[in-house]
Amino acid sequence: MVINLFGGTGWDDPSPHTQTQITRPTLLTPRTPVQPRHHRSGHTLDVIEAKNLGRRFGWRWIFRHFEFELKAGDCLAVLGSNGSGKSTLLRVLAGLLEPSEGSVLRSTWGYSALDLSVYPTLSAREHLQFASETRCLPDPRMEILDEVGLSSAQDQLAGQYSTGMRARLKLALAIQSRPAVLMLDEPSASLDERGQEILGRVLQAQLETGAVILATNDPADRRWANLEVRLDEP
Repeated sequence: MVINLFGGTGWDDPSPHTQTQITRPTLLTPRTPVQPRHHRSGHTLDVIEAKNLGRRFGWRWIFRHFEFELKAGDCLAVLGSNGSGKSTLLRVLAGLLEPSEGSVLRSTWGYSALDLSVYPTLSAREHLQFASETRCLPDPRMEILDEVGLSSAQDQLAGQYSTGMRARLKLALAIQSRPAVLMLDEPSASLDERGQEILGRVLQAQLETGAVILATNDPADRRWANLEVRLDEP
């Protein structure tokens, strides 16, 4: 089952719009079976909640009246054609863009996207060290580089990395703080088979303690989701 969420007419009057929700206990059917998840945290508290969320650019509403809540173990796949607003929604959920209306309540979060850049003159190890100091983390957690398959290249400059290696470095930075919510925009787009396997292990580990939001149309990503929402042009 997929909920369709349309961008609206572009006018300020909310009356033509119906509220779209993902609420319990109506979980959407996964596209393929997902193994039961056992949460080490031992609780099912909400880790992110959106209320009456909307974002527009100028007169055009990208999405509106969007509500949902996620608990540990939930994975929400945000689907839609190119330009439908998937990346915009993730940026709003991550706090990188202000919503035009509504609010987001979130716990700790990590974010990675195709359009994010890494520092070409820093190594992977230096990226984690710099990020830990910026985030005031007590430990840069260098073992994450092994989790994403970069331990053998940890001292190589990121500017010498392949596209897939840079994607794995951004993934490492997203999970460095062990966030309650991991938000990934098109996570499989630049990954080879090995990278896909690494991503799968990262997602499995994240869902044991937290939630995941994926902006994607890739079936390999969608198989992780127990919830889906579609953003399409009206």
